[in-house]
Amino acid sequence: MNFNFSMTGLSAKKLTSLFLALILVLGTGALILSQLPAIASYAGGDVSGDVSGDASGDAALDPEVSSLNYTLKIKNINGLNYIRLAKGNFTTSKQIKEAEVMVPFDKATIDSYTVGGVFMYDLPDGGEYSMWLRYDDGRAFIINHTAENFQPTYTVKGLNFTFYNLYGVKDIFIASGRHYTYRNVSDNSIVRLTANKFGGKHNYAYPAPMPGAGVYTVLIRLENGNNYFSFAYCDAKTPVITFDGIKMNIGNLDNVKVIRVAPGQWSTSHDVKAATGNRNFTASEIAKTISADGVFTVTNSKDADGMVYTVCVEYYDGYSTILNFTVETKKPVYTFTEDSATFTSLDDLYIIRYAKGNYTTANEVKKGLNNKYVKHAAVTDDTVIIENLVGEYTFLVQYNDGSVNIIHHTF
Repeated sequence: MNFNFSMTGLSAKKLTSLFLALILVLGTGALILSQLPAIASYAGGDVSGDVSGDASGDAALDPEVSSLNYTLKIKNINGLNYIRLAKGNFTTSKQIKEAEVMVPFDKATIDSYTVGGVFMYDLPDGGEYSMWLRYDDGRAFIINHTAENFQPTYTVKGLNFTFYNLYGVKDIFIASGRHYTYRNVSDNSIVRLTANKFGGKHNYAYPAPMPGAGVYTVLIRLENGNNYFSFAYCDAKTPVITFDGIKMNIGNLDNVKVIRVAPGQWSTSHDVKAATGNRNFTASEIAKTISADGVFTVTNSKDADGMVYTVCVEYYDGYSTILNFTVETKKPVYTFTEDSATFTSLDDLYIIRYAKGNYTTANEVKKGLNNKYVKHAAVTDDTVIIENLVGEYTFLVQYNDGSVNIIHHTF
């Protein structure tokens, strides 16, 4: 702006007065302008995820908005005293205030969400957001920000599912087999997890294992109507159980948690654990005696012949298996003549002891009158013959698995 003045008819005194008046007017205008509140509007912001605050403490810095994993972050909040946060894209403070989904934050609430000088708030899901921010010095800002949508995911370990990015999730179905429609998934579902089950958690590990190895369909339904179908394969190691007389050999025990054995016929791990006479073998106990080829041996009672037992093997991945079985001790086949005894079926024989008299325990036979013994080395063609027997005798036939047989006969 240029000003031209004519010196004609103006004295030096009048000219000086004119300049002073002009300066006064310009200064007053500048003062009035400086008192007007500033209103700014911008969209987006830094999406680097930096959580460092404003080290300078300069309240004149404009707010910086970003989000990472649905966590909204606002930097330069020195003097910030009010926030209105609305779901959607709005351009005026009135629209934000009247939005269907709007969350207000006063100064105290802002402070409660501030970490290291940065306001941090977990958004319910991704999408467009608008916010109105007000500072102590009168500045106000309308900021639009888009939080990236994350598709919910999951991992499978053994028979267990863990879900991630549960933002805006309505429910989750897990169904056995492959299915391509909601109806089929619902009809074959093993599990339905609702948002209430998550309890507001964005990551959730379902605590119960699937019933077995195989293909499962996972359907995740979002509040916005989107559906995600996928297929997962659950793989679980199952124990290999074999029997050798009263010994039970259990293999394939990688990642085993516990083995429970109890007399009786039971159908759940809880029942086996609570049964009278139960025995529990923890992972650390199993590791001490497991064989080089990965087999753990449980020896049942030598007096349990014909009794039903239950074994439960549990793994850390959540899988467990239960087996009912009948204990069968190893037994010889024997015949008697007038003065002799013949024993066969002696594979895995440890010893045969016999003594004159009537005894009821292995220890009594061992200490009995004229007691004698025959070891496995003396077995010929799976047969042992003992001759020249007169009177009442007790025979003890013992196998390497611990099976014990006491037999009485009078010659």
